[in-house]
Order: sequence, then C-alpha cells, then structure tokens
Amino acid sequence: MTEVADQSAAARARGCRVAVNGPDVSDNPAMYLAAGADAVVLGEGEMALLDLVERWERGDGELRSVPGLILGGHGRLEHTPVRRPLQDLDQLPHPAWDLLDVEAYREAWTGAHGEFS
Repeated sequence: MTEVADQSAAARARGCRVAVNGPDVSDNPAMYLAAGADAVVLGEGEMALLDLVERWERGDGELRSVPGLILGGHGRLEHTPVRRPLQDLDQLPHPAWDLLDVEAYREAWTGAHGEFS
C-alpha cells in the first residue's frame, strides 16, 4: 500500500472525509477507495475538489453528479461525468505560499528522494 493509501486509511479511521488525487491514484483508484478514500479526483482537480467540498459542507453526500470523480460502492468503481479542463487558469487564486514552510518541504523531499524537484 502506498503512503497516500496509508494516510487515507488513517484519516478515515479518525472520521475525516477523504479525497485523493495524483497519477498513482488515477491508475489505481480501487486501492485508494478500499483504503478509505471517499472519492478519487481525476486530473487537474481544483474545480472538482471545490464542488466536492461544497457538497460535504452542505451535508450533501450525493457525489454522482460532481464531474471528474471516481467513487466506490456496490463492489465496483463508478465514474462521474467527465469534467472539461479549466480553460482560464487566471480564474484560480494565487497559491498561499505563506502557509507552506518551503525550506522544511525542501529538506523532507531531498531527504526522501536525494534531490529536490
């Protein structure tokens, strides 16, 4: 099991809602859903994640109409409608770099991978 799957299982065990994204997640969605993820967010998932979180905040657990997800349930994977890629990237807010300790991130990444990328 990958680190993301382990983290998903730990978060789920604490009652958290879990959405996962990334290349390995998209290639192996069943593993992440089985580990406790509520949803796999496909591709560049900013808008899908926004829709997903808004549903959760409203208490709306019906995710089948949120485009760009893979959901688990009933022993199979369920793909929601395809989400069209965002055409105007200027619609996205600037990253909140002030919330990230970049040097600690650099050290952790370099320690784990031998180089920073």
